[in-house]
Amino acid sequence: GKDTRGRFTSHLYEELNQCRISAFFDSVGLRKGERISEILGYMKASQVVMSILSKNFAKSKWCLLEAAKMLEIHEDDKENKWIIPVFLDVSPSDIKEDSGSFQVSIT
Repeated sequence: GKDTRGRFTSHLYEELNQCRISAFFDSVGLRKGERISEILGYMKASQVVMSILSKNFAKSKWCLLEAAKMLEIHEDDKENKWIIPVFLDVSPSDIKEDSGSFQVSIT
C-alpha cells in the first residue's frame, strides 16, 4: 500500500533484484493505465508471493482483494505456491485477534 511503497517495499524490491531474484513490484512493473489485473497474472506465475501487512493494510480494499487472491492461488496449488507474510509495524496478534488498526467496528 501507499504507506509501505516508499520505504520498506521499494528497498525489499531492490535487494531482491540485487540478489538476482526476479521480483514484481506494482509501482515499478505496472505502468500507468495498465489494468491492476496484471498483478494477478504475476501472482499466478510466481512460486512465492509476499504480502506486506502494515497498519493501513485492512483499510485498503485492493490490499484485501490481493490477499484473498493470494490465498486462493495457494489453495489451488499448496505444494508449489508459497505465501510469505511480512508484518510491518503490526504484530501477527493484531491480525489474529482483530485488534489495533485491524479492528473492525460493527454498527
